[in-house]
Formats: sequence, C-alpha cells, structure tokens
Amino acid sequence: MRELEGAAMPRPGLRRRRRTARAVHGTLALVAALATATTLWLAPVATAATPTAAPAVPSASAGTGTDATHASAAKPVPGSAAAKAARAGTTATSRAKAPAPSTTNSSTAAHANSATAARTWSKAAAAKAHTTAVRQTAAADLPDACSGALDPHTVYSCADTQGGDASYTLDVPQPKDLLFVQVVAQNTFGPQPVLTAPDGTTVTCDHPDDPQQHVYGALRCPAAQAGTYTLTVPGGGFTVAWNALLSDTSCTALTAQDTALGAPAALSRSLAAGAPGDCYRLPLASGDVLRSRVSDWTDNAWVYDADGTQVCAKAEGAFEMDCTLTGAAPYRVQLDQREAEQSDYTVEFARLSTPDGCPALQPQAYGTVPDASSTTRCRQLHVPSAGPYVFGTAAADHGVDGALYRADGTEICTEDQSADCVLTAGDYTWARALQDDGPDAYGVWFRAAASTDGCTAGRDDDFASGALTGAFDGTGEELCWTLPTASGQGLYLLDQQEDRGAQLAQAVYDAQGVRQCADDTVYLVCKLTGTAPFHLALANTATGTDSGAGNGSYVFTVQRTGSTSGCTAWPQSAFGGSYGAEVSLSATQQMRCLALPANGHSTAEMFDYTNSSGRLNASYQVYDAAGDKVCASSGSSLTVCRFAAGTAYQVLLVGTGYDDTYDVVRRDISSTASCKAPASLAAGGAATAYSFDSALDSGCLRVSAAATDKLWLSVRTPNPEYETGADLFVTDATGTVVCWQQGVECRVTGSTSYVVGVVAAGYDGTAIQARVDTWKVGTASGWASQCTANHLSPDGFPVHSGTLTESAAGYCAVMDLGPSEYFHISGTDSDTNGYAPAITLLGTPGFAGTSINAAYQCGMSTPGFNAYCSTSASMVPGQYVLVVSADMSTTPVEYSIQGVCKDECSPLPPPADVSSLTPATGPAGTATQVVLHGSGLTLGTSVQLAANASTPSGSWAEPVSVNAAGTALTVLLNPGSADPGSYDVVVDQPGYTVGTRSTGYLPDGFTVTAAPAATHSRLVPITPTRFLDTRNGTGAPKARVGAGGTVRLTVAGAHGVPASGVTAVTMNVTAVQPTAGGYVTVYPDGQPRPAASNVNYRAGHTIAGLVTVPVHDGVVDLYSNAGTIDLVADVTGYYTADGTGSALTTITPTRFLDTRDGTGAPKARVASGGTVRLTVAGVRGVPASGVTAVTMNVTAVRPTAGGYVTVYPDGQSRPAASNLNYGTGQTIPNLVTVPVHDGVVDLYNSGGTIDLVADVTGYYSPAGATFTPVDPVRLLDTRSGLGARTGQVGPGGTVSFEVAGVDGLPSTGLTAVTLNVTVTAPTANSYLTVYPHGTPLPGVSNLNYPASTTIANQVVVPVLDGRVSLTNHTGDVQVVADLDGYSST
Repeated sequence: MRELEGAAMPRPGLRRRRRTARAVHGTLALVAALATATTLWLAPVATAATPTAAPAVPSASAGTGTDATHASAAKPVPGSAAAKAARAGTTATSRAKAPAPSTTNSSTAAHANSATAARTWSKAAAAKAHTTAVRQTAAADLPDACSGALDPHTVYSCADTQGGDASYTLDVPQPKDLLFVQVVAQNTFGPQPVLTAPDGTTVTCDHPDDPQQHVYGALRCPAAQAGTYTLTVPGGGFTVAWNALLSDTSCTALTAQDTALGAPAALSRSLAAGAPGDCYRLPLASGDVLRSRVSDWTDNAWVYDADGTQVCAKAEGAFEMDCTLTGAAPYRVQLDQREAEQSDYTVEFARLSTPDGCPALQPQAYGTVPDASSTTRCRQLHVPSAGPYVFGTAAADHGVDGALYRADGTEICTEDQSADCVLTAGDYTWARALQDDGPDAYGVWFRAAASTDGCTAGRDDDFASGALTGAFDGTGEELCWTLPTASGQGLYLLDQQEDRGAQLAQAVYDAQGVRQCADDTVYLVCKLTGTAPFHLALANTATGTDSGAGNGSYVFTVQRTGSTSGCTAWPQSAFGGSYGAEVSLSATQQMRCLALPANGHSTAEMFDYTNSSGRLNASYQVYDAAGDKVCASSGSSLTVCRFAAGTAYQVLLVGTGYDDTYDVVRRDISSTASCKAPASLAAGGAATAYSFDSALDSGCLRVSAAATDKLWLSVRTPNPEYETGADLFVTDATGTVVCWQQGVECRVTGSTSYVVGVVAAGYDGTAIQARVDTWKVGTASGWASQCTANHLSPDGFPVHSGTLTESAAGYCAVMDLGPSEYFHISGTDSDTNGYAPAITLLGTPGFAGTSINAAYQCGMSTPGFNAYCSTSASMVPGQYVLVVSADMSTTPVEYSIQGVCKDECSPLPPPADVSSLTPATGPAGTATQVVLHGSGLTLGTSVQLAANASTPSGSWAEPVSVNAAGTALTVLLNPGSADPGSYDVVVDQPGYTVGTRSTGYLPDGFTVTAAPAATHSRLVPITPTRFLDTRNGTGAPKARVGAGGTVRLTVAGAHGVPASGVTAVTMNVTAVQPTAGGYVTVYPDGQPRPAASNVNYRAGHTIAGLVTVPVHDGVVDLYSNAGTIDLVADVTGYYTADGTGSALTTITPTRFLDTRDGTGAPKARVASGGTVRLTVAGVRGVPASGVTAVTMNVTAVRPTAGGYVTVYPDGQSRPAASNLNYGTGQTIPNLVTVPVHDGVVDLYNSGGTIDLVADVTGYYSPAGATFTPVDPVRLLDTRSGLGARTGQVGPGGTVSFEVAGVDGLPSTGLTAVTLNVTVTAPTANSYLTVYPHGTPLPGVSNLNYPASTTIANQVVVPVLDGRVSLTNHTGDVQVVADLDGYSST
C-alpha cells in the first residue's frame, strides 16, 4: 500500500509512514478529495458505496515533505468543490457550487440575522461599554441640571442632588406617544428612573436594548396622556436625555429616492454620548418590505408604526434587517446606541418590494459576457415564460452576495444559485445584500435552463476525439455544447487542467431544462434520466486575482459510460513485480481510461500503481457500462474490487493536477488465483518469507481451512526503514476482503479458503524483507495444541522466557478469564531498533477483525515491553489465548514475560520493597547493572533514584531479570544527569517521608560515582615473549602456586615494554599441571581482586588463555584459587596512550584458516613440528598493507597427542612461547593477538598431528578504534540472571546482553568489547559462538568444550547495535562474560 507523501522522491517507489505494532498512523491521501468529490454541479458529496465495493483501504497519516509547492495535505480532485475552494481561498459552499461564472448567491447570505452568533452582548461587555459612555459624557460640556424641565434630545448632567433624588419634567404634546429615556450613571446599571404620568400614575417602562432585562440601555415608555410627566432619578452622578418618538419634530424624513433599492441613500450621522437616539421617518406603506443596514452592530434599530407599535427590531449582533411593514403608516425608525456610547454611523433604508432603480435584464444566450460595469444594487429579471431558470453574478473582484425576490419582496429560490429556479412568467428582483462588501461594479447573468441559444455541437467520446478546449472571453461567460448522448446513458465529466486555467462549474440539462444528476452522489459520473437532447454548460467561476480569472482557458473531457473508445488495454499480471500497462497524465489530461473486457478479468482483483514522482496523486475509479461505480481507491494506490463474470468495466485513473507516468497493475485474488501454500499453519510456526525488489512487488498465499478454523494472518517487516514495509489483506472464498491488516494481525474465520495478499509499501531501492505468519490458532474443537500446551493464569504467572525466530515467530498460551479481570504483563526483550514483540489476547467471541476487542484486550505500553490486560464486566467467561508475536522486532528476539494480577484476585500481590542493592555504587553517565534485594519484586517493578523526592533528569531503570521468589531484581540503572553523591532508591512510587525507611523506599541506597575516563590506548604488538614461568623462576620465584596464592608480575620496563605510559598488556596465561580444578584471575596490582576469572582449569590439564589486563604501577597480579599449579605468561603486546601504536578495526568473525577443508592453507592435518603459513593481509576485508597485528581465535582440533601451538610473525624466529595448549583428543581454542610481518603469520604445532582453525575478528593499523582497559567486571551470568534471563542456554539457543552504555562503557562510539567468556556445566560436547547482535550467526567458534567442563576464552567482538550475542551449538550450558576493556572511536 502506498500513501500520501508530500515531498517528491526518486522513482520507483511510493513512500508512506510505517504502521507500528500498537497503532496505525493513518494517511490523509485522497480521502478528503473523495469526500468532497463532485457530480456535475460540484455539490460536495461522498463517494457512493455499492453492494460489490470492497472495504475501504485503511488510512494512515499523511507524510510530510520538503517541497513547498506540494502540501502534505491531500490535493483535491480537479474540478471538485474542494479544489475550487482551495484555490479561491473560500469554503466549498461559498463559490464553487455555482452553475455559472459567479460567486455565491445564497438566500441565507442576504440575511445577516443568521450570522449573529459571534456578536452577542454579554453583561460584561455591557459594563465595559457603560464605562466608556461614562468617560465620554464626563468629557463633554453638558448643561448641569438635577431638576427642572428637560428639552428633547438634549443631554443633561446631574453631579450631586445633595442627598435627595433628581426630579425633572417632560412635556409631551400629544395624547399617544412613545418616550425614550437615556440615563448614564457613574455606577453600572443604575440608578433606575421612575416616570410619572400627568394623572399621577406610574408609567410602566421596559428596556428594549436589553431583552433579558439586565437593566442597561434606554428606557422605553408608552405615553397615553398629553401633558407634563415627572421623571425621578435616584441619587446623583449621571446624565439624562429623552425624546418622544411619535411627536418628534426633528425626525429625519426620507424620500422615495432615499429608499430606492438600486441606490439607497447612505445617511451618516453622529450620536452623542448619552443621547436617547435618532429618529427616521419612512416613505413606505403597509405591506412594503423594508431593507435596512447600520454600519455598527452595537447600534440598535426598531421600526414602529403610527401608533407606536413595534413592527420589527434588528437582531442583536446583526448589521441589517429585512422588515415587512404591518400596522398603519407613517413608520418611524428609532436608532440608538445600546449603552449610550458616542457613535458615528451610516445607515441605509431601501424598499425591497416593488423596488425602484433596478435595471431590466432579459434572458441571455450562451457565450454572452454580462456587463459588469454597473454599481446598481439590484437587477430586474424579466421571465417571458414559465420554466426553470438559472442566474448568478459576475465581478472582476471577489464574490457578490444577493438573492432573488418576488415583487412583494418575498424571497424565491431559497437554495443557492447552483439549484435550478422554476419561475412563472413575470418580473423578479435580484437584490444585492446590504452587508455585502464586494466590488462596487458587477454584472448579473440570467438564462432559461432549457435554452440552447448559443450552443455548439459537442461529442461524448473525448477519450478518443480529444477534450473540449478553448478560452472564456470574460468574467461571467457561460459556454454550451449540445450532446448526442441518449437518455438512460451516463457521462464521465472532468476538468482536465484544474489549477491551470479557468475555474469551471458545469451542468447538464435536458430538453425541458431539467438539470441532470443534481442529486447524483457518484464521483465523476452524470446519469442522464431526462428527455434528450441534452446540453452541457461550462462556466468560469474565477474572480479577481484567481488563476484563470476572466478569460481563463479550459480543457474538459466528456465521455459516454460504457464506451471503450480511447481506452488503454490493461492485461492482468501474476503476483510478483511485473505490471500490466504504463499510462501518463499531463496538465491537460488528468483522466485516463483502462478497459477491462467482459472475458478479460477475474471475479475479484487487486489494483495498484507506482509512478515517477513517488506521490499518491491519482485514484482508481471503476465503473460498469451503465456508469455505476463498482469500487474506488481511497487513501492509497491499492484497492480491491469484485466483478461480475462476463461483464465489461472501465477503470478511470484520475489525477490530482500533476504530470506523471504510472505503472499500473491488476492481479487475480479470486478463487482462481495462483497462490502458493504457506510455510506453516501451526500456531507460532514458521513464516513465509518474501523479498520485495520493486515498488509493485507482491505475493499471495492460498490458505485452506475449515469454516470453523480461527486464523491469525500477519505480515512483518522486521526493523522497517522509515516509511517502508509491506501491507497485507485477506479475501475469502468469494473474493470479498475480510481484513486489511491495521495493527499486529488479521484474524479471520468463517471461510474454507482465503487469499492472503502481501504488497510492498514505500519501496526506496532497497529490498523489503517481509515475513508472513499464517497460524491456525483454533479449530471447532478448541484452541490449537501449541496454545493449550501452555497455561497462564490472570492471577499471576512466573517468568516465561523464549526466543522468537523465523521458524518459531510466536508463543501462545491459554488463560481462563472471567469478567472484570485486570492484570499486567511485564517483560524484557532484546530488540535494539525501537520495536518490541507484541502481546495480544484472543477470544472466540468477536474473534474476526484486526482491531482490539473492547471486551478483552491487552494494550501495549511504551517504553519497554509491557501490556495492560483487562476484561469487561460483560465479557463471556471462558478460555482465551495470549499470543506473544515478533511483530516488527528483529528476529531472533529474546523475551521474558511475567504476569501480575492487579484486580479481582485474592490475595493481591504484596507491594514491592527494596532493602539493599548490589553493587550499591555506579558511575555517572552510564547504566550500572544492579541487583535489588527485597520482596514483592517483579519485571514490572519501577525503580527510581531520588534526591529530596526529585528524580534526576534522564534517570531510568530497565529490568533484566527477577528470581522466582521476587526477592532479587536485576536492572540496568542509569542515573541520568545525577551528580556524584548518595541517592534514595524508590520502587513502584509509594508515598514516603524523605530520609525515613519505609516499604518501597530505601534512603541513601545508591551512590553515584564520578564517570571513568577513557584512556584511548593503542596497541604496540611485540614478538610473543615469556615474562613469567614459575617452573624456572622467570619473572617470579621458582615455585608452584598454591591454592589462594597470588603472583606479582612486573611487566613495565621488562623485555621491551616501556617503564611508563603502559595502560594494559596482552598476554597468554597458561595454567600448567594443576592438581585440582580451579581458575586464574589476572588483575591490576594494588586493586581489589574482581569476582571474575580469566583461565579455568581442570586437574591434570594444562590450559592457556589470552588476557588483556590494565597495568597499575607497572605490575599485574595472577591469582589461583585452587590446587597447586605453575603459571606461565607470554606477553604479545602492550597498550599506551601516548599516541604511538596501532588501533583496532573489527570485522565480523571470519574463518581465515581451516586445514580440514583447505581454507587458507592446504587441506591436510599438521604434523608434529609442522608450521602453517597463513596470509591475513589483503584477505576477507583486511587491508593489504598497514596491518601491524591481527586478533584471531585459534582452535586445535582432535590432536593425536598433547602439545601446544605457537602463533608468531612470519619471517621471525619462533619464540619460546605458546598460545594454545592441548591434550590428546581435546579440541580447544584460544584468542591470539599476533604481530603481522609482510601480511603473513605462522602457526607452529609442537605435539601430535592436529587440524588448525583460525577465525579473525579484527586487525590493527594506524587507523581504527582505540582501546580502554577496565578492571574486570561481570556483564553476564546466566546462572543468576545477570545481564540476561536466568537459565541455561539450550541447543541452538541464543542469549544476548547489552554492553553499550553499561558499567562505564560509552553509549555511542563503541566498536568492540574485549570479554573473557566462560562456559560452565555443559551437558554435551559443544561450542559457543560470540558475535555482534543483529547479524547472522557466523560459521565460527570462540569456545570449544567437552561435557561437564568449565572453560574460558578471551573474545574480541564487534558491537553494532549495543548488544552482543552468544549462541550454543548443542546441549545445555551456563555462560559467564567478564569485561576486560573496550574499543571506541
């Protein structure tokens, strides 16, 4: 599957964002375009689903790119509403719906009352406005009066009433009037005036500005008597003003000319702060429709009749109102500022019914460019005869808003102008909305929908004959073509150059003017159901600075459905990397037709494509001959379709505006598909492997099953590169897609046959390695035997460990589950690429699908390898299956899991506690392997360092292993940014008091020490020289070493080793004729003896081992723990940090010599006294020159008598030293670092006849990594769970452990580690291979051992991903690894 990528990339791959194990990161792709795909008139519609359509391809997030010209969001389909809106900078419904060259002419747009939600008057806003009014009135020069007669429209100020109330008189000349009183007090919303009539009664007033009666704005008081009224205002500190609306002699009288709809007078006025309002008298009669607009939405306007009855009010927040006048004339408008602020405003009034000043307009012919020079705000449209009509506006700038009205001012055709308007004969008014702020000049076009006046003859076979092309002569022009297509047929319609020319709107009409397919929801297709002949109308909707505005060009395709004229033949392809056809899309051809003949397709097929640009910029749209959509691609280049046998189809490849070339492919996925059988159907069994070498590469599997079988089907691309991988879909026996893999797996049941399709995703030139798991996890009789063989409990289960490989990529176990259970599964894994195995819970209810079932589920948690599993209260009790699958982790991947109950179990597990740590110190900057001692410890126990209850930044702990009793938890503990010092240890985040020991809290439990400094030493190889031999007194007194004895050996200043500046020496140490089994530990003099060994020996067996040991004060110590022995040490080189010497370059362990098969030397056993010359320079990755030494593991194989092997530089005298001591019949290895002269080294055999094997792991030269020796530290011990899971390594088993960033090793720049590896308690003769994690197992060995023997050997192993792997050949064995040093850049 290929999904949207914004930036261009080289052919031949389409890139997409890779799905993760726990979540699908979706893609935008063409979903948005299809959701707004248009049918003829560009009304936004969804793609129609058909009974045979396949389920939608899963979507994922859009990729991002660097090409600024190609946005990461999906590009809308050309000609669609979304496309036109995107270009015009407006919404799809505001312009792109129009059937002609205009912008929206919506009835709703003409009434701003419908758009007031954003402009509402809150009490807080009123208070703010009131404060402004107070400030403005205070700054005005107002007459001061707290009593007396008040003149209308005069604002008075009352500063102080001397403790009483202000009292005023108002003279009202007529017996019926409407008074407005405006009081602006210094205190918000007060005081409240009282109006008393001449007869002493209190007048009931209200606040028209304040429908909720929050008590702000002017008072409105009806007056029923002529005479003097008394106005009482409590307190002081206010302004007051009033007017009488019906008797107001200052009311502005408007004329008929002022209210002409074509050009209404714009009246500009200024209301003083505190004023009661302005009055306008209208020249309109009862039944007229008033249209008014005020420039400030906070100004209020009311319309009253001659009796003072309110007729209309401008809605809160609106600028305008339309008002049908009722009651008796004359009509007056009261306009005020709702909080009495000063207001400079402009107001317009117009008569919408029987309007004046509107130019007449007759129906126009196609090809007419409307006059867009007039600024008149209306047009009178003359309809000569009844029928459907269309109309719209044309302007040089952006859109013009308005609506169509009858003569009585009522709106007609209330849908927008994209709909046909059926009119009776007569005159109608198109009126521009008062609030419209578009261009002054505009035109109106108007025509009968049935008219073909101005049309030219068109065709319906444009795939063959060519598209309609030309250019518009001006804004608002609409062109027309008559069509030969019969009723009952369909048309494909497409704007071929969207974004490059005119912005087209199109419509098809029949002979009666009935618009066709107006309600059709099928993308691209117009079904013709009316009366022939039909005609196509195209309009340019571009305005202003839009691309293609005015006289833009057009390229438009019209093709009859079912016609294959001009279609490309598209043969079917087999699964693999081939494709069937190549087609191109260009700027002027954004749709190509591919023909599927009636006898040339299967009943179910998958479609896919790749292209030159690597973008998802086209979609498949598949139709039958009638124009009914069968299926379509969405969000991907991949789709699946089902077809009826014997029926022809057309496939349209529809672009999104780009020039591109496409390789298109279709493949059979029906019951006739040729697909191979999977490698295995066993639960957790072997995967079927694919290597995809092209963007369209694919494979399919045929899985046969019983209808009751439950199948787990999934594709994995271990360690996927960003945006590359593979995708999987499953079809049943009918060819119906039953699953698209969106998560870890697809689960299917119910069919007897399935096709599993797997396709490359995001191919970028590198082969994609895909692995398909096909597991039968259940049958009619129950879960698979591989699962029922393992039983886990939700009440908790002990640690289970295993290794997932390509031959066994899953583990499953059954669990008996009931409602409302909750348990955690915590674990460890060896993946180093940011992925982990997946944990999935399967059940019989709701088995099929790809998403998690809400009734029973395990949700993965990061970081780490953890799952939170639960069942719902309504789940069906029964036996369920827990699956551990490799998912996208790199196999082989080792894992351990442990279950802990969190609810609905009795008793609940005890809380975790820690009493001590071993070791209790560790260096800053790296993780230390620490064993926590305590109780209730699990792999899920969280461990934190804290200082004053605060965790150091970047601090973390990662579980390694836990013992069965929960009393010892091994973790990698990284102090992060912690400075050296003492820190508290907190487990599972309990509440605690700093400094007071409590459960889960250990004060001062761990000490961070200073980070060790790297020495960056380089090797100076020397000819192997004997520095120690206790048999003859060389280097130490002549005496056997007793049990527990230590020999001090001076190495600096002896035999060519400098007296100073030596950081470490490399020497071959031999234990000679021990009287009992034991080991030798070599360590720096003056330092504590480490808990590590270098040479392990058996009674009576002489054995050697290479040792690299730090040097302190020029001396090293050799300790023997048991029996009596002689010790021999032959130095082969020393390390110095003074810049001299050579640096190490590691290589994957490679066999350079094997006399058994003729590798590196003639195929022949080496006789006693024989020497083998081995060329190492210029061979298998080792440079031909500049090599000063090589490190290799030398093995003596099946000697006929005891002896030793000496390895030394060719051309030099053989030294009196040995590298490897062997007994009769004993196959034994030892690591050797030997100087190289002329590219060759010699291997001398002293004893019986033997075969020699040499595996090179690195070479020394001027360039490479430098070495830092360390005091020996144990990194791995499978006996205790240090470094890895606890337990023996079985036959063919692998154990790996982390080295980068651990125990002082750097987390970056690490190239190799020098380890002393020991095997103990092997149950069979075998060998161990040590190699870089994440690489294939090399055909070499590092330790060869007989059963029941403890033996050690030094190993230099490259580090590629931070871990080291060890694989045992046969039998069971425990493995220990001690660090001697590391190489880094």
